[in-house]
Amino acid sequence: PLVILCCCDAPRWEVRAIAGVLEDADAPELDLAVFDDASALPASAALRAALHVSRQPRRGETVRCRRAEETLPAGSTVRYLRRQERVGYVRNANDGGSLYDPARHSCMIWLNGDTVPGRGWLRGLLRALGSGPRVGFACPMSDNNVDWSTPLLQGCTADEMADALLVAHDGTYPEVFLPSGFCLAVRGEVWAKYGPYDEEKWGTGYGEETDLECKAWVDGWTAVAAPDAFVRHARSRSFGEDASYAAVSRAVSAIH
Repeated sequence: PLVILCCCDAPRWEVRAIAGVLEDADAPELDLAVFDDASALPASAALRAALHVSRQPRRGETVRCRRAEETLPAGSTVRYLRRQERVGYVRNANDGGSLYDPARHSCMIWLNGDTVPGRGWLRGLLRALGSGPRVGFACPMSDNNVDWSTPLLQGCTADEMADALLVAHDGTYPEVFLPSGFCLAVRGEVWAKYGPYDEEKWGTGYGEETDLECKAWVDGWTAVAAPDAFVRHARSRSFGEDASYAAVSRAVSAIH
């Protein structure tokens, strides 16, 4: 899988998102691309520290994070890019998607910076995508995933929730309609046919994944939930509440 982590001025969460990817003992071989959308310098410094990047990248430079790769299975790669000017989520998501290599990657997983992936999250999403020949999308369980949520019990970590859900899982992956993009796995051939996201229509973000899912759904592709994967989601930490509300309202109007 190709994991695309989009970050923007939410370092307390983004550092935990990075750790959730790098420190997952159950992780498969993967490629991780971290896009820093012109975060403030202290926030960027926190990201670089989490990724073991020793210097500020030059304009347009993508840095290979070799020390960060040491915690992942052999063959994995970790790369970091910092924007000098803010371009918004959709551009970063598309630039991440452009790294898709059908000879190397089975799928892409877009992960927001305001998340905490629980143990085994990626394996669960891969099992969900592989649960049927026409499954094009998969999303995890979360404490904040619109229609597919479960409360995070007080004092319970994302890893502990993930362990409990794995034990309780009955082996099925129920079909869902239009899963949220905060953590979304997309089969490679679906992205190759229906991507990239429409930057002109969706601007800085919200609604772009719904547009992609609807295009694929018309052609018979489905989406499923992964009850054996858990990703905590703070929601709107990068956008900010006011900007998030405006973007959601704009997206709902465009979709309708």
